[in-house]
Amino acid sequence: MYIILKDNAVMYQLVRSFKMMVYFIRKAKFFVALSIFIFVQTDVMSQTKLAQEVKMPAYGKRPVGEFLETLQKDKGLLFSYNSQLLDVDSLIQANSYNGVLIGYLESCLGPRYSFKETATHIIISRSDWRMVVEQVDIDLKQQNKTMISGYVRDLRSNKPLSFASVYDKGTYLATLTNKDGFFELDVKKPENRVIIGLNKENYRDTTLILLLPVEVAKDSKAKKVGYYVLEDSSRNIYKTFLGAAFSSTSQRIQSANLGGFFIYSPYQMSLTPGLSTHGFFNSQIVNKVSINILGGSTAGVDGVEFAGVFNLNQYKVRGLQMAGGVNVVGGDVSGVQMAGLGNVVLRNVNGVQLAGGWNKVDTTEGLQLAGVINMAKEVRGGQLAGGINYVKDTVQYQLAGVMNRGAVVKGVQLAGGINIAKENTGSQLAGVINIAKKVKGVQVASLINIGDSSDYPIAIFNWIKNGRRELTLAIDESSYLGLNFKSGGRVLYSSLGIGTYLDHASFRYGVEVGLGANLIDGKRFALSAELTQRMHMDKDLGWMDASRSTLRIMPSYVFSKHWRVYVAPSLNYTQAATVANQEGKAVWRFWKGEADQNTFHAGVAAGLSYRF
Repeated sequence: MYIILKDNAVMYQLVRSFKMMVYFIRKAKFFVALSIFIFVQTDVMSQTKLAQEVKMPAYGKRPVGEFLETLQKDKGLLFSYNSQLLDVDSLIQANSYNGVLIGYLESCLGPRYSFKETATHIIISRSDWRMVVEQVDIDLKQQNKTMISGYVRDLRSNKPLSFASVYDKGTYLATLTNKDGFFELDVKKPENRVIIGLNKENYRDTTLILLLPVEVAKDSKAKKVGYYVLEDSSRNIYKTFLGAAFSSTSQRIQSANLGGFFIYSPYQMSLTPGLSTHGFFNSQIVNKVSINILGGSTAGVDGVEFAGVFNLNQYKVRGLQMAGGVNVVGGDVSGVQMAGLGNVVLRNVNGVQLAGGWNKVDTTEGLQLAGVINMAKEVRGGQLAGGINYVKDTVQYQLAGVMNRGAVVKGVQLAGGINIAKENTGSQLAGVINIAKKVKGVQVASLINIGDSSDYPIAIFNWIKNGRRELTLAIDESSYLGLNFKSGGRVLYSSLGIGTYLDHASFRYGVEVGLGANLIDGKRFALSAELTQRMHMDKDLGWMDASRSTLRIMPSYVFSKHWRVYVAPSLNYTQAATVANQEGKAVWRFWKGEADQNTFHAGVAAGLSYRF
């Protein structure tokens, strides 16, 4: 038999004395002396802030948030917590206190909360219940291995706790308790003491220390540990579609139990997440080198990671990450991500993302390249995609084969199909349509430009809210009577019109498109220039192989805000429907074009316009 000394009511002090010894026989009359004692939270010896002696004045009754701000100001303490679990507006009573800091925090906030340390912060977490370990047994095996088993139960109800994480803090091999609360844990190469960690979501962390009756030596190979603070616990990779698809239920339970706790390791190899050199604890380890044949699940990467199919990382990735399928990261990425299908990052990327399918991230300070789609809240660099670029906020530039969409585009949007900027943009170039509020540069589209303000729109049709729109009725020297709609910005505008020839041997109807520029826009006098192309049709609306290109200067007299008239001299090139000259060479004429010859000639048009 043996004795287990349970933690006292305060639960934060190390039990300073224990009863020993017990002897029991294991395999060939082998006797081992051991003593067992339990303490709660992380190893007290590793705590500095929480174990320090403090003398606190009485702060009285005040909200939790104000209380923590006061401790930060008076004692230089920094706290981190999930606002969904800790109500900062709830009132607490902070009386005077003389003792250790963790006792003071527990007396103020209550026993439902537990506390952990990082290098800079004290992590406040919710732990409504406590656990106890019973019937601990040690089975010494050959090849320097030890099997540790026991039962984990709820301290109040004495009911077994299933799916509690149990792990060796020396080797970080891990397991879960079964439905009866029973666990078996293989410990490799046990030295002077074995430290077992027990964690379960909403329960206070517990540590089980097994000491051999020999001199305790300092562990020179102790692994570096850390704690990752989740700013938003709802944004967890296991709550994403890909994270859930590439992980097991046990891994998700393990992550919930251990929270942001992780350790560092130089390397790991895995066939699948369940078959790893780190065993069941692999998803809580940050590796320098991570090689996953099919896929792997780790806490993060601080070096390089390769996978045949997928990489799944709970927290940060720094360095190079490559996968034949997908990379899924719950924290930030600093470096380069490359994937055959997609990269998904729940927070920020500082570097480059390359994927054959898609990239998805919160903020990118670098470049996104994808064969199909890039998605981000903010991109402080550029996006290049064969299909679609999508940004909810700000992006420097976007280049896509199909579509670009952003709120504010500081540089250029270039797309084979559509550009959309919900707010402002530098310049837009699209094969079909541009849409923006304010365009600081040029808008170029084969069909349509739409915007609130754009000084240099170039398209067949422009609709600029704060720009120019007018209807013009005009007749030129060839007896062509045309009605044109002109729209655009402060400087450039487009012209689209239809008309009919009043007297022409070959042509009956015409369709005209053009680009114009406002040179002078005075109170009584205006001057503009236009370059137009007119296509001809016969009386049956059949297209004819003939056209007219015109460069005209248009001085206008302004009657009022809406009405103006103009007389515009022009230089024209008229292509005849049938050419008498077999060589088809153009001839020069001072006035009008020849009916049977391609002609360079002067002309004039007079018109009345209504601006609105």
